[in-house]
Amino acid sequence: MHSRTRAPRPAAPLQSALPATRARALLPLLLVAALAPRAAWAVAPGAGGLVITEIVADGACQYNEWFEVHNPGASAVDLEGCVLSTNAGSSTHTVAGPVSIAAGAYAVLYRSSSSCGDVTQIDAEGVIPVAYKYGTLQLSNSELRDLTITCGATVVDVVNFDADEFPCDDTTYGSCSVQLEPAVLTAAANDDASTPDGAWCPSSTDDTYNHAFPEVDAPTASLGTPARANVCGDGGVIPGDDGGGDGGDGGTDTGPVEVPADVCQPGDFIISELMIAPRDGANADEWIELHGTGGSCNLHSCTLETWTTVEGLRDTHQINAPEGLLSVVNGEQRVLARATTSDRDAGGIAWKNEAGDTISADYLYPYDVYLRSDPGELRLICDGELIDSAPIDWDLFSDKVGVCPNGWCSINVHPAYLSASENDDLSKWCVPPVEGNITTHTDPSGATFEFGSTVRRLNECPVYAWPGEGEAAFVEVIASPQATEEWLEIANVAGRELELTLCSLQRTKREISEETGEEVLSDPTRYTFGLDGAKVFVAADAVQLFVKGGCLQSSGGLDTADGALTSDCSYGELFYESLSFTADGDEILELYCPSEGGAEVLVDRIEFNFAKLGVREGHSLMLDAAKVNAEAATTNDDPGAWCEAAFGQQFLEADDEKCNYGTPGELGQCLTDPLNPPKTVCRCAGVSDHGWRAAWPLLGLPLLVLRRRRRA
Repeated sequence: MHSRTRAPRPAAPLQSALPATRARALLPLLLVAALAPRAAWAVAPGAGGLVITEIVADGACQYNEWFEVHNPGASAVDLEGCVLSTNAGSSTHTVAGPVSIAAGAYAVLYRSSSSCGDVTQIDAEGVIPVAYKYGTLQLSNSELRDLTITCGATVVDVVNFDADEFPCDDTTYGSCSVQLEPAVLTAAANDDASTPDGAWCPSSTDDTYNHAFPEVDAPTASLGTPARANVCGDGGVIPGDDGGGDGGDGGTDTGPVEVPADVCQPGDFIISELMIAPRDGANADEWIELHGTGGSCNLHSCTLETWTTVEGLRDTHQINAPEGLLSVVNGEQRVLARATTSDRDAGGIAWKNEAGDTISADYLYPYDVYLRSDPGELRLICDGELIDSAPIDWDLFSDKVGVCPNGWCSINVHPAYLSASENDDLSKWCVPPVEGNITTHTDPSGATFEFGSTVRRLNECPVYAWPGEGEAAFVEVIASPQATEEWLEIANVAGRELELTLCSLQRTKREISEETGEEVLSDPTRYTFGLDGAKVFVAADAVQLFVKGGCLQSSGGLDTADGALTSDCSYGELFYESLSFTADGDEILELYCPSEGGAEVLVDRIEFNFAKLGVREGHSLMLDAAKVNAEAATTNDDPGAWCEAAFGQQFLEADDEKCNYGTPGELGQCLTDPLNPPKTVCRCAGVSDHGWRAAWPLLGLPLLVLRRRRRA
């Protein structure tokens, strides 16, 4: 046995200690044993051979989740090849490499990644020893889930947990571990961690470890006993506290929240603005604005609820305002903001508007309450009555924030619809205009960022001169150009300037389903103008050319300031991307624009099939100029109103024997060419409309001679 732990010995001494025959037989085994790593002597644990004893599902950084296991046996065990899983196996990780856990030891397995720093859990003695980094496995913050360790076909241990059911002081980022009672450290006793009434308990106020963040100078305290024996406690919550539902009081409330006599009633306020999707990785950048619509009232004791359509109620928080007062006044705004410990330590959350005014959040609610982007609802309930609710569906607005700094903007109710009934309709909400509404926030780490909002001010919606139904019309399309990009034209038939910023082009195929044999619409592709911040306008009675990708033809120039060559588009074209025509099937082209309230209007729609119409490569399909009027969006529904561009409308010779025909950037007439039937090859010899007119006397001469012969 000693040979397993001592350094390898030379062959001669080993042989001298044993009979020669036995020495020769055992020598290879002894050498292997002496040279083998210690982990090789640990074996996979059997059922109950490891006990899950501590879990942090809601880390101070989302990647600092971890759980602790205890080896109750008399010898080391190895987790190599074992599977860690959650949620009935929907999320799994297979342990790679030897992970030896000594007899009687506590070991930490953690998720941390580079965004939080690697091995970020530290205590007063230094870095907490961690056994293994699993990286991808995720624990749930607020739902009943299972955590399972399986080695081979053996379930070693499984725990059903719900960390949200345990009290945890909000001043620690809501980051507290749940622990197995020290007296019952067995796999049989730890199955249910869904309630503090069982064998599991919250961590103790005195048991603090720290999370170190790259963007924060000082580590952030969290509660737990990673890699050491458990100590049950109160989750850091002062007796009488509500376990983090204290809003701005930092965990110092001393009893139940009492309902004030002047608590808000229906009609006293509405939800008027929401920051739903702030910057990636942000902490306290979500907030809720309330607009007073009645007499003065008190929000103290009212409850915030967040819902999703699929999951129902997700988060709740009862407002516990300092001094028991958070007033809402008619015509004024109050802001409730999601807060971290760092925000509280910094004295709250404040922003600056473009005028340099400081805007402070009136109330801080816990970090573990947040607005979800999925379809759902936000509700505010006071003394058991629903005061106001607002629908949430970020997807309706996510493509309208291109002009916002990095896409960060709030959404607010149109100022004409500030009522509890009107704000239930998301078409009455909008992304505020950025001009004049850039808001700046400096977080506790010193990082500064900007977003668009009307926080603590009367709401605004952009004033766009968007076209309504039929006010703009498609008048020309080319699907198979010769060595150039595809393009299309939109005519303004409204008699006023139109703006197409945030309007969308959509192309959809019309096909026969191979499965059902029925006609279906498929493969829709869409491009929205202005997401890059550019403004798109079409003058009254004008035609705007849109090209996929780049100029049809460039007119170069020389910038005399620095001698750099500049290039402008010859036809004044604007550009679109991510949308293409097939040219050989039934297709639908649509123009959608927002309405002032945020809904979407179908401005124009055409259907075409270049192959069936016999449109040749390099030729556009155009609506006759004589038919482009106030009714053009209806007229162009008729395929018979369109024609193929004639050879007399050549606008570009791409290269030898490759020409393009159409009238880009202007309206064109449907010309007829009796001497060139549809199968006539491309003619590129400088043909123009004027050239055709000059050639008519010569082309008509043979007909004249033939007529005279018949008379003779």
